[in-house]
Amino acid sequence: MFYNPIEDKVLGKDVLLAVASDNPNVNKVKENTTYSEARNILSKGIKRKTPTHIFIGSNKGGVGKSMTALQVAWFLNARGFKVLLADLDAQANITCSLLEDGTKTEADKSFYDVLTGEATFDQVISHVSEGFDLMGANQKLSEVDYFLRSQEANQNSSYFDRDKTQSDQSNEVYLQTYKIFKKLGENYDFIIYDTNPETNKFNRLSMQVCDIALVPMQAKESSAKAYMVTLTEINDSFISVARDASDIEDRVKLLFNNNDYIPEKKKEKIINKIYKHFSGSILNEYIEYSYELGEASDVGWPAFAHNEIPLEIVENISNVVDEVIELADSVQSVRSTKKRRHMFLSDNA
Repeated sequence: MFYNPIEDKVLGKDVLLAVASDNPNVNKVKENTTYSEARNILSKGIKRKTPTHIFIGSNKGGVGKSMTALQVAWFLNARGFKVLLADLDAQANITCSLLEDGTKTEADKSFYDVLTGEATFDQVISHVSEGFDLMGANQKLSEVDYFLRSQEANQNSSYFDRDKTQSDQSNEVYLQTYKIFKKLGENYDFIIYDTNPETNKFNRLSMQVCDIALVPMQAKESSAKAYMVTLTEINDSFISVARDASDIEDRVKLLFNNNDYIPEKKKEKIINKIYKHFSGSILNEYIEYSYELGEASDVGWPAFAHNEIPLEIVENISNVVDEVIELADSVQSVRSTKKRRHMFLSDNA
């Protein structure tokens, strides 16, 4: 059903160095190596001790959630990590971009079918590339909220009935879905959730299990305000499954998608204001968004494989991925004390 659009693509050594410069195997990759061959070389010895669940969402639409999720997933995969990209948006934008059949716009089965007991995870998770799997989406996902409400009111025949013997508390909906996603992530280094732009019960499923969260924004105050809504929702989601929420602000970060159509003077003024208001809550790195990048994402392509996307943008996204990995490591071990600078603030700011 799904395909790898860059399997036989030859990237070039300069591109691979921009994507995975810190990978110890990168010098073993030859200039004319295909993506699949290069990825197999880069994956040798690359394995995280603990899976990292990454929630990507915002209740503000049009800020680049799906683009961010797809690009971060590809860049992590290119570095050799095993990645599951879960499309939890009923619009199925990511799913559509990777469908092999150009006449289809959504997956046959989705997470909704798993919840209702009509499908298994094996039936909704598909192989895209070596070390890159996709949980496809379809319109049925819009019914998940209604389903969860019915489960809270009355346990019907569904996924939740399968493990009733495990615990006296197994009927508690959010605790069960937390366990579902935790178990789902055991076979991956990173699990990335692309969500819909709403505040609802469905988004809470991925919020409650996330280790870190990225809230994409543009140089608009309205998109930055979504950070506080998302932060509150994730905090409540942690509490609903008895997770420690004391370091929630360390886990939830704004990610700036730098749209080139916004005038630089206006952009700098707004971002400085946003950064000072959300001090410490915005990633230092950013994604240089362009028409070509959006176009590449629409057809499932990573930035590093698109001929019209300059190396600078590839390096931008790679730097974001560096910071995402650093953030994931810091919340799963000792909190990082390294002082960060924002791109619009001078060293003396």
